[in-house]
Amino acid sequence: MPRAVKCAPGYYRRLGLRSLAFIGAALTMTSQPIFTKLSQVNGRFEYAIITCTLFSEIFKLSFSIVALLALAVEERHRHGGSVLRALDELCPRSFLPFVKYGVPSLVYMLNNNLIFIVLKFISATTFQIFACMKTIMTGATMHLTGMKKLTSVQMAAVALLACSIFIVTSPSDKSKDGEESARDANKNVVAGLLLSLCTCALSTAGGVYNEKLMKDQKSVTIHWQNIQMYTWGVALNAIALSYQDSVRILEGGFTQGYNGWTWTTIANNTLTGLCISAVLKFLDNIARVYAHGFAMLATFVVEIVLFGHPIEAKLVAAIWVISGSSYVYNLPLVRRPTEDKAVQEDEAWADAHADAGAVELAARGEGDADAADGAGAERSRGDAHRNGGAGSNAQYARLL
Repeated sequence: MPRAVKCAPGYYRRLGLRSLAFIGAALTMTSQPIFTKLSQVNGRFEYAIITCTLFSEIFKLSFSIVALLALAVEERHRHGGSVLRALDELCPRSFLPFVKYGVPSLVYMLNNNLIFIVLKFISATTFQIFACMKTIMTGATMHLTGMKKLTSVQMAAVALLACSIFIVTSPSDKSKDGEESARDANKNVVAGLLLSLCTCALSTAGGVYNEKLMKDQKSVTIHWQNIQMYTWGVALNAIALSYQDSVRILEGGFTQGYNGWTWTTIANNTLTGLCISAVLKFLDNIARVYAHGFAMLATFVVEIVLFGHPIEAKLVAAIWVISGSSYVYNLPLVRRPTEDKAVQEDEAWADAHADAGAVELAARGEGDADAADGAGAERSRGDAHRNGGAGSNAQYARLL
């Protein structure tokens, strides 16, 4: 009867956190462009965009502070019942890491505000498809920096993903009466593509660097790391708001132009940031962009239902290509059956050769000790040959 596998302590808790972070990121990334679109009035944002991102940063910072305090209360029994001592243990104060968190905060601030501008030009589905370029940039960045080396199959999947972008940006076939509107639509798509390139580059840079910061401090709680980053986020967005919309805020108020969908967008962006932070802490950037693939498919379906957008053949083709690319990219690396057979033949030859050598030495009557030594040496050579054959085949599999 097979023995039950005993999992390490905390395994299911970590698995639950990772699954929750992944699912939460996929769901919130799905609804982000949809809620942002719904917050528009006649295709325009009636509110100051930076106030949205500022509110999101304030809410994320507040949640992280409350979560850290709750964790300190839970851990106080390890510090003589003192919450302050628990906080001191959970929050290692160092100036250099705090300064480093300002870099991804600045990148995220630019990216989060730029998303609103992108959605002025393109639909939510097209935005999600363009955002799949994050996979290309993230994979290339992690490969070049050595954080995660890509196989040849994964590189081919990334190249296939790039083809989907050309499918979406290809001109639509229109009648002569609609040629002018088609040209305008294509101009909007090109503008959206260029801006999406900027958002993807910013998101990739911020995500990769933020993951490095979090993984370099594995023992530090995610809540303290988030507090440092969101503190920068609040400060940078406040500075940008005072420079960009200070007169408008003084005349019309901080929440002028807000509606119910605006607050929904703020809440969704808050959850998106927290979930992505958890993905970077407990998983990696590849999981983040893979979750975005699910978000793209869900956004396509939801936008058809909510906005009544027609199903275009090129969008369906692009989603099909992206889905296949994501599947191929995440395939596990396995050896071919012919390689496994070759390894088995090498092992069989090595064992037979080692046994034949032992019999030959024993037949010569050189003594039990000498025969045993000879058999052991012969078997060692057989093991070395077997390991060399397996290693060469494994290396060949990796090269493929």
